[in-house]
Amino acid sequence: MVRQSPAVKTPGVFVRQFSPEEKLKAQGFDVQLLEPGTNGAVTAQQVADAVRSDTCLVTVMYANNEIGTINPIADIGAACREKGVPFHTDAVQAAGHIPIDVRADNIDMLSLSAHKFYGPKGAGVLFARKGTALESLIIGGAQESGKRAGTQNVPAIVGAAQAFKESCEQMQTAAQHDTALRDKLIGMGYPAEVNPDMGTVPSQIAAVDPKFKMPMVWKTSLAVDYQIPVSFPFSVTVEGIFNKNINAACI
Repeated sequence: MVRQSPAVKTPGVFVRQFSPEEKLKAQGFDVQLLEPGTNGAVTAQQVADAVRSDTCLVTVMYANNEIGTINPIADIGAACREKGVPFHTDAVQAAGHIPIDVRADNIDMLSLSAHKFYGPKGAGVLFARKGTALESLIIGGAQESGKRAGTQNVPAIVGAAQAFKESCEQMQTAAQHDTALRDKLIGMGYPAEVNPDMGTVPSQIAAVDPKFKMPMVWKTSLAVDYQIPVSFPFSVTVEGIFNKNINAACI
């Protein structure tokens, strides 16, 4: 990658993912963030308008982990192809839960993590289209076709592959189950007192087009919190998670 070339990415990512951005900036790269709309998505037009002649990478989250938005990946990928810019998507929240086709979606690189589809922690996958130039971060051995040196963790790799296979096989049934729970929980309403900063989340979720919304708001969990109790105006029973009512919880 050429120094001073901008990398375009979207801010709808985990905080820890901003560390590479800061490192790139320190190395002289210009990193531009695109602002998502109220539904949590960025558009292909936004990406196309942001790409410059010296842009070296566009990276977009496939699906948002907080409000469930699925970005228009195929359209964004097509815009990147037209501009001649490599396109990467962070599909950690989507892989194993919704269909993904790297060809149809015009994806050059895709990353995923096994623990998001019930595989072992510490195992991940980077898909890179043939011919994509990658610089090794860990050198010294010929493993992974010279892309990542070091002895492979075979049990984790096998576990990740099997978990992904089973998640794909059960995808439709799981999506129906998760969608029903998601809609029921959202229909009950999130009390704003749970977290004042998250008070608008239900309305954001509702604003997402069902065609572009994950089956779940990423594994939203309820846990009893005796340190900072929060009273719900109703008694909640979450099917498939707990078998008892919860009157004080944190989200």
